[in-house]
Amino acid sequence: MLQVKQWPSAEHWLGTGGIGRDVLSRVLHGALPTFIGVAQALAVVVPEIRQTNLLGLDELQTILLRGQADGSMRPDLAPLDVYANAVALAFHFVSNRSTFSAIFELGSDPAQVQLARRACIHDTIERQVVARC
Repeated sequence: MLQVKQWPSAEHWLGTGGIGRDVLSRVLHGALPTFIGVAQALAVVVPEIRQTNLLGLDELQTILLRGQADGSMRPDLAPLDVYANAVALAFHFVSNRSTFSAIFELGSDPAQVQLARRACIHDTIERQVVARC
């Protein structure tokens, strides 16, 4: 059940709006372009951020090449595409978690919701990379 126009509380730090959405989540969502700009600037300025991502891509490339060599993964995969899809799926859910929880009543146990989402992302990426017969 939606909590329309609620005062700030432990669950909703800035309260809820006219249709029951968490105000803090909406503020953060609205500020997302700014956060992305800052993250992009940091990725250029802070070499460790770029290096960590490049190491992850290198590891993913190794995994994809091994799978392509044994025929278990599609031969036309680009590591950056797989990485971008996984990050986008995870980030979209995290940035909208409060809204999704309110609208779709995802459950009261955040750990269980996270595990279910992780399994869904895993399944989506697996379908992207597995070789088709």
